[in-house]
Amino acid sequence: MSQAEQLQQELAEMQESMQRMDDRYNQLSLALHHLTQASNLLCAQIAVMCEAHMAGDNTLVMRQVEQFTQAYRANLKPADGRTH
Repeated sequence: MSQAEQLQQELAEMQESMQRMDDRYNQLSLALHHLTQASNLLCAQIAVMCEAHMAGDNTLVMRQVEQFTQAYRANLKPADGRTH
């Protein structure tokens, strides 16, 4: 293999590597975006619950707790179904 062919092959390998790294960066960026959105939503929901508690609105507080509980059951409950 000539030196020019070796350089071409090395360049192609570097381009493939750069593309893989670019794809990985994009995946991580998207994951961070989704995590940030979820975190912001959670903070907003907790703020509503705290404000309701400070205002003495126990109905809203309990409704928020029930929504958190339902979301927990739907998304985070262990496979064996037991939570405690």
